[in-house]
Formats: sequence, structure tokens, C-alpha cells
Amino acid sequence: MSTSPLRVACIGMGWWSDVLADAIQRSGKLEILSCYTRSEEKRKNFATKYRCRPAASYEAMLADPEIEAIINTTPNDVHLATTSAAAAAGKHVFLDKPIANTVSDGRAITEACRKAGVVLALGYQRRRESHFRWIRQQVDDGVFGKLVNAEANISRDRLGKIDLTSWRYQAAGMPGGVMLQIGIHYIDVLEYLIGPIHAVRGQWAQLVLPGDNPDVASLILEHTNGALSTLNASYASASEYYLMNIYGKDATAYYDLHNGLRLLRRGENAPVAVGCVKNDTLVEELEEFAAAARGQGQHEVGGEYATTSLAAVRAGITQPIKSDVLDKVVAPQYRDPEGHWYGISMRARVAYASKDRARETALSYEDLADPKWKGKICIRSGQYIYNNALFAAFIAHHGEVKTEEWLRGLKANLAQKPSGGDREVARDIAAGKCDIGVANTYYWALMLNKEPERKAWAEATKVILPKFQNGGTHVNLSAVVLARYAPNKANAMKLIEWLVGDEAQHMYADLNYEYPVRPGITVNPTIAGYGKLNADTIPLSKIAEYKKAAANLVDKVGFDN
Repeated sequence: MSTSPLRVACIGMGWWSDVLADAIQRSGKLEILSCYTRSEEKRKNFATKYRCRPAASYEAMLADPEIEAIINTTPNDVHLATTSAAAAAGKHVFLDKPIANTVSDGRAITEACRKAGVVLALGYQRRRESHFRWIRQQVDDGVFGKLVNAEANISRDRLGKIDLTSWRYQAAGMPGGVMLQIGIHYIDVLEYLIGPIHAVRGQWAQLVLPGDNPDVASLILEHTNGALSTLNASYASASEYYLMNIYGKDATAYYDLHNGLRLLRRGENAPVAVGCVKNDTLVEELEEFAAAARGQGQHEVGGEYATTSLAAVRAGITQPIKSDVLDKVVAPQYRDPEGHWYGISMRARVAYASKDRARETALSYEDLADPKWKGKICIRSGQYIYNNALFAAFIAHHGEVKTEEWLRGLKANLAQKPSGGDREVARDIAAGKCDIGVANTYYWALMLNKEPERKAWAEATKVILPKFQNGGTHVNLSAVVLARYAPNKANAMKLIEWLVGDEAQHMYADLNYEYPVRPGITVNPTIAGYGKLNADTIPLSKIAEYKKAAANLVDKVGFDN
């Protein structure tokens, strides 16, 4: 186990790169060896200030065997290219938030790092502030009881202080403006304190600042536990301000920039001040990254979570899509009734089963609660979005009472505490830890055909397409939305309509191992080998109405405990 500082290089010289470099110097657990940015002057100035060597090119930096990791503060729209290149070179990556400008790029970044086996850590330092850590501990200890509501505000005065030539203040470089640039920090804090977010409504405005990007934004967030949060973000207000109030059935926490943290318990007449020592959040997250890069634990915020955080911002800035092409191709159950999203490909929620120990060739979802599977089932967290949707679909078919009974039966059959991801389900079946598990169709095909290090897991398992006893196989979607402030709406519509055309649908089938939404497109032979997909016909928009109830049932039965 190495005790020497993690050797890093910095890419993308700007004000935030210096903030992180200062934190690295305060830490002593990381060491800056090199830097690169396209501006030779900025490169030399940074190298002089932080006593590192300027690289002639990013490629040269990545080829340097001394460098273990990259501190990436490049513009959002090049995060995918720069991070993928670093991962391919075997370098761990600390990436400034947001992970990208689009959810698809966020997913691609996450996958690139996963495939390369390198650590990807995102810079979400606000959640680490001592007052929020204190609140989270009280939540975990049950002090708040049921969480019901939260209100947050993150504001800064930017009048006369912005550079319109900077990507940070342009719609193309920072779509969503203030909400994506700073509001996303408090989206993260709200999710950290209250729980996962599954629905978002939003409104943007440009009121004071010049340029083409919103300077005021508001979101209403619905969490999977039923709580509602409001978040306001502004660059147009008169001063800097931060507020985070967390309301529970039994207690309320009040935090704001000027008055600090206070707690009010049920039955008390006045809140009590809570002293919290100011901590160095930047040093903490960088040191955690350094430890993870050396194999000593995991970083708190990785790519998958950061992509979900990004999706919460993007979900609040969509507009209805009006397209006869999409209406003709995409079945009604795979699109939003109001046109805010359309499915473009599908994956089924299925069973992976041991070839040696599970003789079944057909199953229903209801069968998973049969006592004959006691101690034989593996699954990831019940709150994860794929399982949440499956459980919501169960409610749509059977109601909450029967779903709770089924979840208790399924929990009783688990071989181990829900953990890992869908690939790990196959891994644990292959290792003999369980005989059957719940996962998505395309992971199995990827492991078999494109992931040599996991091929044995797929070869040890088979895929069964379960059905509801009164329906079909549950499917999840990849979907497309149209940004409310899309600067090139006509071209965006051409792309969206192309995505449901023959060429793109064949690509989804052959490259991603997904089911096309366009009728008549042949699925990949590996996917066809699972058998004919008879997808459930309940609209996904209807299933989404039960997501909150499904999350509550997961907690009620202690599914993840």
C-alpha cells in the first residue's frame, strides 16, 4: 500500500483549476506533476504557480508513466472526450461537476471509466459541508422521522461580473444556465439528505444578466419517498445567499448563510443553534479520490450518480415534442401523453439463472416470491431505478397490498443483502452465491460478446423472460427529450426523428443489444436467443405514477436491509 502522494496532472486551466490546485497543496496527499491547456500562456503561468511541468499536448500528458490521475476542469462539452482519453490511458479521473451537458455523455463517461477499470470521481463538495453532514446523521438516526419537505436556495450576484465569451455563461456551453452551473450542487444536497429524485418540474427565466442563458431558475422535485423539495437558483439577486431547510414529521433543520444551522424538534417553541466547525470540503473530496485511486475505498460521488443528478436538471427544461413521425413509430405506451419524452429503445427486466442449478425455462414475476427460491435470489437495491420501475409495474397490475406481500416474499428469498449492479448478479450466480437474479437484458449480451473479463459470468447463466401473470414482460426505456431552450430546434427534431428511423434503430439493436421501438427491426441474434419478447402493455407513464408507492414499500418491508 503506497503512502506517497497521488501523482496527478491538471487539464483545463481556469479559475476553478487554481481552486483545486490550492486544495491539493493544502492536502499533501496529492502532487501536481504536469498541466495542459490550449493556451500556452495559461499553461506556463499555472506551471510556474504550482511548480509543475507544462505538457506539450494532452496526448503527451497521458503518455507520461509517472502520472496516475487527471484533475479535469475542462468545459462540460469536452468532458466525454477528455475523460475517455484519460481512462483509455489508464489514468484515474477527478472530474468537475456537472459530469456533462447531456445524460448520454454522462453515461458514456461512466462506461468508459468502468471498462478501463479506473476511478471516476465527481466534484460535489457542497454535500460535505459540516452542517449537511450533521443533518444527514440526524436523518439516519431517525431524529426527523418521516421526511416530508425541503426548501433550498443558492444565489450569487453576477451582475457586471460575467464574461460572455466564457462557455460557463453561454447556453451552448452550460445549458440550463444558473441551475446547471450552481443549482446542481443543491440538487445533490437535497438528494443526499432527502433521498433519490424521480420527478421534476421547472421554470427558467432571464431577467437581469445579458447573454442567452437563464439567470433565474426554480425546480419542484419529487423524491421517491414521497417528499417534495423546492430549489431556487439565481445569478440575478443582490447578494450571495444559501438556504437549506429540511422538514420532517418530528423535527426541522434550518440552515442559511447568515444564521448557520438550527434544529427545532416537535413540541419545542424555538429552534436550537447547532455549532458546526467549518471543514475543508475540497481537500476532503480530493483525498478521498486519492485513496480510491490507490484501492483504499470508493469515492462518494461516481459517474452513475452524477448522471442522475444531471438528469434532474435536464428534466426541468424540456418542451413538448410534436412529430407525426414519432407518433407513427413509437407506441403510445412508450411515450409521454403530453409529448415531453419518447422512447427510442427498450431493455427488458428479466431473470438471469444458473445453467446448472436452475432448470426452469419460464417464470412469472410473481414466482420470485415462491418459497422454493428461499436463499437463492440475488438483486441490486430495491430503490434503484430499474427495480423501482419493476415494483411500480407490479403495483399497476396487483395493487399495493399484494405488492407488499410479494416484496416480503421476494426479500425472504434473497441469498444476500441487495448490492452491486446487474452485472454483479451474473457474477454471484456464476460463483454459486445464488441460483437466480433480476437484471436487464442488454447487460448479459454485453458480457457475453464485448466484455472478455466477464464472459464467463454470462456463459454460466441463461436469460429467462418473465411475465406478469396477467400481462407481459416489463421493459425500461431509453428516451429522448427536447430542451426548452434548444437553440437549433429544427436540427434537434431532425436528429430525434432519425433516432427512430431504420438506421439508428438497427444500431440500437446491433451495438447496444436493445430492443428497437420501431416495428419490423430485427433484434440482435444474442437478444433473439432469449425468446420472443411479449412486452407488457401498461403505459410507462402510468407505471411512473406508482414509483413513489413502490419506493415506500421497499422501505416499509426493509428490502435493502
